[in-house]
Amino acid sequence: MYKLIAIDMDGTLLNSDKKVSKENIATINEAMKRGIRVAICTGRPYSGIEPYAKEIGLCKDDEYIISQNGSYVSNGNDTKTISAKYLNVEETNKILSYLEDKEIGVVLVTDKDYLAYNCEINEEMKRDADLVFKTIKMFDKNKDSIENLKLVKIMIMDNSHKIDNLIENMDKNIINSCYVVRSMPYLIEIMAKNVDKGYGLSKLADHLNIDHKDIMVIGDELNDIGMFKVAGLGVAMANANIEIKRLADFITLSNDENGVSYAIDYFMK
Repeated sequence: MYKLIAIDMDGTLLNSDKKVSKENIATINEAMKRGIRVAICTGRPYSGIEPYAKEIGLCKDDEYIISQNGSYVSNGNDTKTISAKYLNVEETNKILSYLEDKEIGVVLVTDKDYLAYNCEINEEMKRDADLVFKTIKMFDKNKDSIENLKLVKIMIMDNSHKIDNLIENMDKNIINSCYVVRSMPYLIEIMAKNVDKGYGLSKLADHLNIDHKDIMVIGDELNDIGMFKVAGLGVAMANANIEIKRLADFITLSNDENGVSYAIDYFMK
């Protein structure tokens, strides 16, 4: 039996209506009763996780959440930090300088805030902020200081055509010095080098003294690749990106068919 199950949120734990099904909650709770650790592992900030974690029963001192694509790991009620990895000032300035003339939506993400940088707030930014219950603030580069920010990531959000063009022509120096992932059609995320969901999951496993072979992960998108690479068992959703399905040891039902519940129940038998 696996000792730790890490579950992605969007497209995995959540259905298309952004809800957690009763079936998923019941099966997760049964796993927890059997002593299996269950952790949400998502690109969302804590604010976008908390309501769902409360619903499941994970907002506790002795439960854990991996947020910001592995950049930040905390206990379930976010009162204790297990691991935090930030972009350094040099990396940040290099990325922002590159994006300066791209006329594209850029958001600086700290532990607590979403800060629009050198851009108007577009529809993609509004939609993403609403999903995670955030209000986007404006960063004034003439008054505010990058040095004072603890940046977990930079998000580039715009229409899919602009994102297509940017990802195809991204500066190789940025790609080589940071972790760059397109996690949604409208979204590119940039984090510190070697930081991804696998990094955060490894930090949590070390904290809990759990061997990687005893970890089960469930996901659907490219930003889940990192955790698939460090786990003993990788489960892809039926609705998953083809690259995730190729990495998977098992393919479960879709996120609209209680695929998380099906997979956990299958491997608890």
